[in-house]
Amino acid sequence: MIKFLIFLSLLIQLSLLNIGYAKEYRNTEAGFKINIPQQEINIVSKNFYGGMQPNGNFIYVYSLNQKQASDLLEENFTTDAFNDDYTAIELLERSGIDPQKASLKLLDPVLYWPSDKPFIKQLPNDVAFNIQTQKIHGRKSLNMQFTENMENEIKDKNSYLCSIDLLSANNRLYVISTKVLNSQKESEVSAESVRNEYRKGVLITKPSANTNTLIYTDKIGKFRFDLPENWYYVQSYFSDNPKACLTFALPLETLEKIKEKTQNLEANDLDKEKIADNVSEENIASWMDLLTESVWSVSCETKEFETAAYLENPEATKAEMQLLFSELKNYIESSRYYKNSKFDFDVNITPKIGYINFDLSFNLKDKKDFDNTGRIFFTKKKGGLVVYTSTLRNTEQPASKELIENIKMLDLQ
Repeated sequence: MIKFLIFLSLLIQLSLLNIGYAKEYRNTEAGFKINIPQQEINIVSKNFYGGMQPNGNFIYVYSLNQKQASDLLEENFTTDAFNDDYTAIELLERSGIDPQKASLKLLDPVLYWPSDKPFIKQLPNDVAFNIQTQKIHGRKSLNMQFTENMENEIKDKNSYLCSIDLLSANNRLYVISTKVLNSQKESEVSAESVRNEYRKGVLITKPSANTNTLIYTDKIGKFRFDLPENWYYVQSYFSDNPKACLTFALPLETLEKIKEKTQNLEANDLDKEKIADNVSEENIASWMDLLTESVWSVSCETKEFETAAYLENPEATKAEMQLLFSELKNYIESSRYYKNSKFDFDVNITPKIGYINFDLSFNLKDKKDFDNTGRIFFTKKKGGLVVYTSTLRNTEQPASKELIENIKMLDLQ
């Protein structure tokens, strides 16, 4: 039982970290897929993907359908028109003429830079940039490239190589934005190499005609979870021992609130020491105020925790778990920190899998109500936690009931 407590502790610790590597992400409706290495934070919705690193590196990819692209450019957009613009720019390049003399509305980096996302600042309207015709996986790309100097206390003469690639297929406009640290250290991989690795990791696919549900997949826990319309998720995979996956899913409106709160921050402000310096009860409370509802999960391999031993004698394990969670219930419901708290649980142990389903509600220091429904699970090789959290007192509403039911019905074997 001691090892099971260590396992639970690990799940909690993993939920507070974000170190990992990217898996393949597919956006079927938007018509692209991503396969890039070593992203600490992956942000995914039905129409965009973002990968971020603490040093400020990022990649954002999204696509616009014909109407969206036409509205943005205030002119009719088609793939044929894009190809004509590409040919015109290519001709200017061969003639030694600055491509910007074409004065194409299409070629304005401010239109595409993902400044509506957290930790990314707005570009100045007069940003100086270069234009090149290039190809990515054989597809024509209009590349806009510019440099951003670092605006922090670091005295090294570093800057960021920034670029925006525009591609088109199926009368859609595809946008790949990258920002890569251009370090002066010889030991660092060149910014061009990192940027090209980002760009080559994007593959355009045929968009799906159907309106699909956004699904996140936990490849460690080996389960998939359907999300409501207008939600997104943030996911990290941990390559250390044990291998693990952490995912937070939230409404897109929460992403907009996070953007407002972080409008003066950039990705390199996510340095762990900087975060630690700003941790306070007041700071944490201000972030909690952004939360309305979420689904979050964490899973890991469990070989070193010997969870297989707990499944050898299901009845004995169930008795131990009942005692453990009864003590936890008494602690939570008598705590001065959690007001009006209630904790109910149900233990189910089989030779193949162990489940602890729970409902936890409380008021955090007279500031906010929290309703949580979740499931702790473990098999011989893996374990994890899946939770729906709401601060809206809406668990009886149809949409919330569906999320709760989805958690309870997850096939975690």
